[in-house]
Amino acid sequence: MPENLTIDSDKLLAYLDVLIEAFNSNEQLKEFVENLSSGSIRRALDFVTTFVGSGYVATSRILEAYERGDLYTVPMHEFIRSVMYGDYSYYDPQASEVSNVYDIFSVDGREHFLTPILLAACQAQAASISDGFIDEGAMYQHLQALGYSAEQIESHIDRSIDRKLLQSGREGGPRKLRVTSAGAYMYKRMMAYFTYLDAMVVDTPITDPVVRAKIRDIYTIKDRTERARQFCDYLDSCWDFEGQETSFSWPIVSAALRDDIASVDLRAERTRLRRELNR
Repeated sequence: MPENLTIDSDKLLAYLDVLIEAFNSNEQLKEFVENLSSGSIRRALDFVTTFVGSGYVATSRILEAYERGDLYTVPMHEFIRSVMYGDYSYYDPQASEVSNVYDIFSVDGREHFLTPILLAACQAQAASISDGFIDEGAMYQHLQALGYSAEQIESHIDRSIDRKLLQSGREGGPRKLRVTSAGAYMYKRMMAYFTYLDAMVVDTPITDPVVRAKIRDIYTIKDRTERARQFCDYLDSCWDFEGQETSFSWPIVSAALRDDIASVDLRAERTRLRRELNR
């Protein structure tokens, strides 16, 4: 151990007990770690290590609750935020383990949905295939029928493979694709979390200049939830697949996301009222 470093063993054990209880009782937390790690124990342990060392986690609050004998539940938003941001104040796509599925390579607003549509379509088409791999050409055909260009599709497939949302394989023929558990979790669960959208909004290019001017660097939770709603409105306006069949539905995700934003507002208001009563 480094010289002059002391550790309160009782507090350390208390903290570890909180983490053990969190993973024993919080199904959402287990789902997050198990899926984003895609079966890699090393990656899962990295998530927990990042959480323990994160400046976004109020360690003192965890220990105070433990000392009072209260059951402390690790909030999902704290765990997600610590994994997404790491040691940074803002989301960094190069450093983060979590991918921005809203990111685009062109000025086409519909492209915000290309990655989730790609992931959902891969999973849907592979449902009846034993190994889960589908021909890459089938994805090009499906996505081009929705109006995407070959260049857009190639960029999103390559990025999804690089970010471990898709797994690629080739057996002497065309490349094959399979959705990883991380890829499925991203479009099924992660996109509906306010914490995720709050991080991605400042990293996502916005094609509408009017909306782009409204998206600013802000700090209060009230301002952040309002910014999230503005970004949702923008994405709603970009969803233009009338009469076209897609395995992914942004309107469903948008509704779930707005519910989560409303719950964040409610928790923030309750916290404000408690503080006023304790003054």
